[in-house]
Amino acid sequence: MRDGTPGRIFTGGHREKNPVCSRSIWSSIAALGLLPGCYGVSASFIKELKELGYSNVAIEQLVRLKDHGVSASYIKRMKEKGYDVSLDEYVRLRDRGEREE
Repeated sequence: MRDGTPGRIFTGGHREKNPVCSRSIWSSIAALGLLPGCYGVSASFIKELKELGYSNVAIEQLVRLKDHGVSASYIKRMKEKGYDVSLDEYVRLRDRGEREE
């Protein structure tokens, strides 16, 4: 959640000032294909998702995947088990405890 102040982001129940992750510059970062480690999202994560067929994923969706523990390897293993679903559905599966083993 955001409080509307540029560079102020709610994380874990407290505010964190992080101008690198402010929403105002996220679209520029995405256009360059870079996301500098905000919330654990890396360029390699974006590349892995692209290789799995998920391109042009919104930054908010990338953050949501990481927040819910959905990695590219999780998606790959779930696809191997027969789950070929949306990214939102992978989040729901993970939240319900569906494991890739």
